[in-house]
Amino acid sequence: MRGRYPVNFCRLPAATTLGEGTTSNRLNNCATLAVTVMMILAMGASTAMATNALPLINTPLVPGQKTPGAAAFTLTVNGTGFVSGAVVNWNGNARTTTFVSSTQLTASITATDVATAGTIAVTVSNPAPGGGRSNVANFQVVKNGYTTAFGKLDYTTDLSPEDVAVTDLNGDGKADLVVATGNNSVSVLLGSGNGTFPTHVEYPVPGHPIAIVTGDFNGDGKADVATVDEFQSEITILLGNGDGTLQGHQEYATGAHPVALATADVNGDGKLDIIVADLNDNKVAVLLGNGDGTFKAHVDYATGNGPSGVAIGDFNKDGKLDLVIANNTDATAAILLGNGDGSFQGPIPFPVAVGANSVVTGDFNADGKLDLAVGTSNKQVSILLGNGDGTFQNHKEYAIGSNAVIVATADLNSDGKLDLVSANYNDNTVSALIGNGDGTFKGQSVFLTNAGPSGVAIGDFNGNGKLDIAVAALTANMVSVLTDNVISLTPSALAFGKQTSGTASTAKTVTLKNNGTTSYTVGTVAFVGAFSTDFTISATTCGTAGSTVAAGASCTYSLVFEPTASEVANAQMTITASNGSVFGVQASGTGNIPIYLAPRKQTFPTTLLFVKSAGLTNTFTNKSGVNIYFSNIDLEGVNQNDFSFTTTCDKTGVTPLLPAASCTSTVYFTPTMQPAGNETVTMVYYGNFTLEKQGLLINGEGTAVKVSPTTLNFPTTKVGATSAPMTITFQNAGTTAMAISSAGFSGTAPYWSILTNTCGTSVPASSSCTYGIVFTPQAVGTFTATFSIGDPDWTGPQKVTLNGTGD
Repeated sequence: MRGRYPVNFCRLPAATTLGEGTTSNRLNNCATLAVTVMMILAMGASTAMATNALPLINTPLVPGQKTPGAAAFTLTVNGTGFVSGAVVNWNGNARTTTFVSSTQLTASITATDVATAGTIAVTVSNPAPGGGRSNVANFQVVKNGYTTAFGKLDYTTDLSPEDVAVTDLNGDGKADLVVATGNNSVSVLLGSGNGTFPTHVEYPVPGHPIAIVTGDFNGDGKADVATVDEFQSEITILLGNGDGTLQGHQEYATGAHPVALATADVNGDGKLDIIVADLNDNKVAVLLGNGDGTFKAHVDYATGNGPSGVAIGDFNKDGKLDLVIANNTDATAAILLGNGDGSFQGPIPFPVAVGANSVVTGDFNADGKLDLAVGTSNKQVSILLGNGDGTFQNHKEYAIGSNAVIVATADLNSDGKLDLVSANYNDNTVSALIGNGDGTFKGQSVFLTNAGPSGVAIGDFNGNGKLDIAVAALTANMVSVLTDNVISLTPSALAFGKQTSGTASTAKTVTLKNNGTTSYTVGTVAFVGAFSTDFTISATTCGTAGSTVAAGASCTYSLVFEPTASEVANAQMTITASNGSVFGVQASGTGNIPIYLAPRKQTFPTTLLFVKSAGLTNTFTNKSGVNIYFSNIDLEGVNQNDFSFTTTCDKTGVTPLLPAASCTSTVYFTPTMQPAGNETVTMVYYGNFTLEKQGLLINGEGTAVKVSPTTLNFPTTKVGATSAPMTITFQNAGTTAMAISSAGFSGTAPYWSILTNTCGTSVPASSSCTYGIVFTPQAVGTFTATFSIGDPDWTGPQKVTLNGTGD
């Protein structure tokens, strides 16, 4: 289980500041003003000035983007902890700032500031004493016309990368990556500024780091790194040297099995603190920072059951930072309101979808109140819109990929509205949900990653003003870097549904569009994945590798699914561009051999207890075109012991049922249930022909009573004479005595009577009795009557038809 998302300070292009929304950027010097306490001595008394908090910016900025060459404008920055004298910084340079309130600042941005494309690091600095520089929020200066399309390049890390964060570790204004790996290390990949990360260097840490954040923990203006070790139950601090290297590690204890962490100044002293979700303790650990890179002992607060993700924000707008915890076991997002001194009140839970494992914050509906997005392992993300008083509206779900282990937020399509990104561990993809700006989101677009995506961060890696995505690919031992692409593929995923094995589906179309201003050279197309051979391109207007698609033009690929087995098949159609970037489409379908079992339902005639019936035969015919192997054939149901079968099919799976061949099974019914009645069983066939068992429903009705014969035909008898007696036998096959409530005649001719009766009022178990019936006609003609025996069996009363002729 993984779930984390931090508020990152100095995490430049990290587009997801779990604390207060999205904070990612290319530039960040992480400068934090030194804490200064001015003491004024007068007449033997001293007065200490109040310490200013380290501010926290909410996302999005308002506005959040402009086109290159736009006119000057006023930027509104919302957040927490602003003080009079606070300054908005534009790529580290102060801009004329107006203090509106502790939660809002405005700044004057010149036309020169937005003259060229790029991503701007917006921060807020509070003055001393205390104070310092906030987290980073991205402002995008980007050309119109971008679509949300990403192609990936993969870069090697140490083994088992679990999580990734973005920062400027060497102070060159370019986004770098720091990766927590399961090989007891942090991998550092310094960015080139063009979207590539040529090398990686490892720094050892103890245990198994599962999550990572960055921030300036010692106030020297250089980015530092913090990881959390789920097995050693501690955090590790690696202070940065400002040149892309890290110092030796220092550990601080947490609660049991920590899985997520976030950072912010929760006690308002101008020093970064660290918050850790402790899964096994059902608590959150608060480690207050000393401002020199060290931390006080953790203090724990209850969260609810299964805390798996943590984020920070001022949810009730009181100027004090609060916590939100994603509780996996409880399926809740729990709010812990802050007291402003680093302590927190008890958890207030709000329901979310099952499998909560990460949480991010942001203002998704532009009402100035923080909202929540909770990622789950159940293919859903829950959105909870905030009321601004620490409470939230009912959750609404949107579909994402399978086993999404982390969710981030950023403005991916540069429209000033927050979007969501999830890392889908089981699918080897990320899902992008584009925000509408009113708290709702469009359906997911899916983009390929390498194997086992387990962590995600966002930043502008190539400096074009559009945000990109970095994904820790746990299984592949790589980090996938997804940069914006002039080529878009729609749809991003194809679902073929069920398809008969050995037959080709109807083609589905993928459209490739060149959104750029120059022609695009078509790359190599391939299918990858365990079921890559089940998918083919039946036709294309894009041509072969090396063909070109004009600027603004489109072409198509027609994909066909032809399964070779009966199971869910997933593959990826990939296109490799000339620079090595890979983008593509997720394809899925289910191979299925149709049911060729006849009949689909059978019913036995009423059968006497403990008597084996004649058999009923069903036939399984293989019309699939592929060999069928049965793994088992059996009877299932509560009454299965009263049925038996023989079969000519090989239920051991050794000998296949060849195409066009048939085999049969014959079922027998021997009722034993008492009181006797209806019994049902299903004959099931298991094998490689479907994901579900195939079978037929079989009904049988047992009875404890048998009367024979059911018709008596008396010989012609003279009027007034009496025939010789004819015998009716009543058999009780049950294991208890059978009561006889009545025995008599009905019909229009009362010419029959009982001559002898050995049944009386009760028939012992497993025994028979008889009635001797005689016919005495009183008129000439043919007559019919019914002899009825009253008994408690469900088939009762038992009836015998009597026929006779008077002469």
